[in-house]
Amino acid sequence: MMWKFLFLLISCTSVYSQIIEKSDRQKTYRQPEDFSSVWNDSPQEQRVVSHGFGSVLLGQSLQEVKENLLSNIFFNYQGDPAVSFRPFNQQPVITIEANYFFREAQFQFSEDMLSVIVLSLNPKQVDYYTMFQLFVSKYGNATEVHPQFIAWEDQEVILRLERPLTVKYIAKEIFEISDDTELKTPSLDEKKNFFEQF
Repeated sequence: MMWKFLFLLISCTSVYSQIIEKSDRQKTYRQPEDFSSVWNDSPQEQRVVSHGFGSVLLGQSLQEVKENLLSNIFFNYQGDPAVSFRPFNQQPVITIEANYFFREAQFQFSEDMLSVIVLSLNPKQVDYYTMFQLFVSKYGNATEVHPQFIAWEDQEVILRLERPLTVKYIAKEIFEISDDTELKTPSLDEKKNFFEQF
């Protein structure tokens, strides 16, 4: 009788040891080695923001932008009829009407260089949250969060994702100049002149 009890005790001890060993193996989960590189948003890390869409980049001349638009399959560029001039400074603007992914695309120039790209996206093809996820995966945490937009920037470019669904690339130098000049509060005489035009 005693030997049966000892055999049962040894069997139970062996089974218990196997359960504990299995439980320990499940607890010792190792993170993938590249996990930290995907989610590491160190404050010291300065990511370079894209300077434009595809081959169309801020800082290019009007002729360069025209050529790059013609070769870009995502833009339905029809040549010079898409080029107009802003009335207050006579700088060129290229406006491209609706395409598959875009409702409208606009390319604004300042001092004969591309300074602002405005891409109004088609909500039937993309959505705000998808674009937000894309930019976070590429550029990390946003540098500015506002109810109407989220922004990423480096030393040269500001990238904005604006509601409802617009992406803007802005040359920082031009943006700072416009803050100082074009966005000043108009004088009373300027307002009076404006209202007389109606």
